[in-house]
Amino acid sequence: MQNRIVSLAAACLIATLAGPAPVSATSWARSTIADPIVEDAECLISRPASYGSYVYGYPSKYDQVFWPVTEESGIWFCQKSGFTAFLGDFDGIDDAQRTAIAAYLASAYRAGEAVQRKRKLELLEGCYALRAPSTEKKLQMLRALAYQYEELGDQAAADSRRRSALALMLTALDTELEPAKRLEYLFVAAAYQREFGQTQASDASLERLGKLLKASHTEDVANYVKYLRELIADIARIEPGGKLAPEKS
Repeated sequence: MQNRIVSLAAACLIATLAGPAPVSATSWARSTIADPIVEDAECLISRPASYGSYVYGYPSKYDQVFWPVTEESGIWFCQKSGFTAFLGDFDGIDDAQRTAIAAYLASAYRAGEAVQRKRKLELLEGCYALRAPSTEKKLQMLRALAYQYEELGDQAAADSRRRSALALMLTALDTELEPAKRLEYLFVAAAYQREFGQTQASDASLERLGKLLKASHTEDVANYVKYLRELIADIARIEPGGKLAPEKS
């Protein structure tokens, strides 16, 4: 999980979907990591200790973001500086970004303040805004934020992030994309369009997705194709204006 936040993680997803899903719970282990903003400071963080392919069946599958970034423990937070990021994503910060983030945190965070999950999301978004994330990484962040805000009961915040993500995905779909990424964006776009009441647009995205799923694919995406085929019918059950994941039938 190092150097990657939410991505579909196609290789991992495909590998785990290829075998039977174990029946067990996720678990975490506590450790420390160097604070990237304050020299010689350490941050107490959680690392995944155990999980299985069942995480790809959790409700976050409609955002195509997966445990562990769908939980509060999947957010790494530094009490000293206030620096916040998704787990495994503390690297790759250059000097200019570090200076900008330090200035932002100096005004937005008070060292030692009590920080709950929603506050961590706010700090995380503020820190990432100064890290110049790629489109792919920004999309991962927005979708993970949307899911976590929805879990907190803040539907307006979740919808706002999903609308931003949808616009980025639609633009990206007009560019060259890896096959699995194109499938991912079409699936999520169709889900978001349905939630926003854009039924015709959702149907059009599903039609494009359906054609791609029927096309021949290399072995490295075959299991992901199978996975989406099993999910695609759920899109029609998404209720506009509510939670993204449809009620169980």
